[in-house]
Amino acid sequence: MNARTGVRPREGVFAISSAPLALVNGLLLPSRSDGADSVLMASGRIRLVGSRRSIAQATPSGTPVIDLAGRALVPGFQDAHFHFFQAGLLESRPSLDACGSREEALDAIRDAAGDLTARPGDDPLIVERWDSSRWPDDRPPTRDELDAIRSDLPILARRVCGHVAVGNRAGLRLLAARGGRQGIDFQTGWCAEGPVLAIDGLFAPSPEGSRVALETAGRLCLSRGITAVGDFFRRGDHARYRHFRQSARLPVRVEGYLLEESLGEEEVRELPPPTEDFAIRGVKLFADGSIGGRTAAVGEEYADRPGEYGILLYSDDELAAAVRQAHDRGMAVAVHAIGDRAIAQVLNAFGRLPGREIAARGHRIEHFELALPEHFDRLVGLGVRPCMQPNFVGRWAGPGGLYETALGRGRVRSMNRFRTARDLRTGVFFGSDGMPVSPLYGIRSAVHHPVKRERLDPEEALALYTAAATEVFPDRDTGRIEPGAEADLTVLPGGIEVLTGAAPDDGPDEVAITVRAGRIVHRWNDGEAPAPEGVAFPREAARNQETLEGFSDD
Repeated sequence: MNARTGVRPREGVFAISSAPLALVNGLLLPSRSDGADSVLMASGRIRLVGSRRSIAQATPSGTPVIDLAGRALVPGFQDAHFHFFQAGLLESRPSLDACGSREEALDAIRDAAGDLTARPGDDPLIVERWDSSRWPDDRPPTRDELDAIRSDLPILARRVCGHVAVGNRAGLRLLAARGGRQGIDFQTGWCAEGPVLAIDGLFAPSPEGSRVALETAGRLCLSRGITAVGDFFRRGDHARYRHFRQSARLPVRVEGYLLEESLGEEEVRELPPPTEDFAIRGVKLFADGSIGGRTAAVGEEYADRPGEYGILLYSDDELAAAVRQAHDRGMAVAVHAIGDRAIAQVLNAFGRLPGREIAARGHRIEHFELALPEHFDRLVGLGVRPCMQPNFVGRWAGPGGLYETALGRGRVRSMNRFRTARDLRTGVFFGSDGMPVSPLYGIRSAVHHPVKRERLDPEEALALYTAAATEVFPDRDTGRIEPGAEADLTVLPGGIEVLTGAAPDDGPDEVAITVRAGRIVHRWNDGEAPAPEGVAFPREAARNQETLEGFSDD
């Protein structure tokens, strides 16, 4: 029974475990000098960290035990830049992520449209995650090509970055009717920024669809070892969370940021108070767009589009006013800024705030990709922290990739500077932005950064998804494997090699086991429900499941 709401959680939904649980014979990361390889948990917290023998001596008889067989045990991943609710929605929509060409993408859209019935007033077919930078001709779908598939059915195809989309005539008309015409090119079918970012709010799911999306997102996160996320809410999103939480606890901890559209007095008055698994901490603003959409605001023109410099979504004074409004309300401000022009504008906006208050609020810059040397100095001086996405490097920064095509080789070598950000003590931490949902892929991307001087070693990269991100989640004691810390832990499917691989794609995304507050909530190849407490690894149960009564170091 939930003491706060008086509602009993549904079967299979997260609940804190008071029962003890031991994980033994693992490789604890970050590396330790004390030789500890085992952990004992109870009542949602780590009670003891030590050798197998010391755990055996302290563990009550009959305690469930899992032998990790040398697998790495790390703090639960904290994905500080994620779109939790949207991730659940995306899983229910057709995805073009695996398409290797425009033709394959169009065939997939044609299959998705299939026999769908088009009725006036119905929501469009929303197709997600196309990425033309991976296609031979790097040409997005067009309005005419989507019209050729279906002219009667509204279709919107959104790029993987979420900042640009293409629609057919029916889809464009419906999008304009719901959200206005600004940002829509009816001749080409191209849509950018505002209307694209608003799609999920304009075509919101039913209450049942929202519940399914939240549960789906929870399972996805737990399968990746993610136990806490930073999420960004459009109008009404936090109400969906509230309704879900009336009958269940969230599978992961959620720290939310409202988009500026939700800063009206009525919305702010209705914000729920923080709880152990949900809080709204601040405000999210967009200073510019994306490199893939060529809408990131850059100081030098795009290499493949002469004369284009992206767009700033605010004037200098407008952005400064929006930052100040949220700051004066006591809220943290997270500002999306990818291009160097946008980064400079955001730093100037933060620079107008009272200096002594900035660090205490926890203000952030999201992405910080094309930062110039002077931007790092200003960042440190202000006390604003960057949240960076290493998986962007793995996906787009290789030779001949999107970044080189859009920006040229020289600028690629001076962007996403993880080592610089860490060594200058900027307080950098990592998030995935859901591209893909995989801290393991992100860590391997940081380890294999194409610019050697900006690479991190695997434990440094791990820390930016765990210990460094902890400071973004106030009132939590996570991100470390120490007695007294909350028992949010992740077991990798191997040793430290899982964090390295030969390349970002050379390794798994799914983890072996995820523990939240002392309870196993995911195990490798698990079905719909979390694994029962005390289970061993699949296919190894008979050998590994045992109690510690009479346990020895043989």
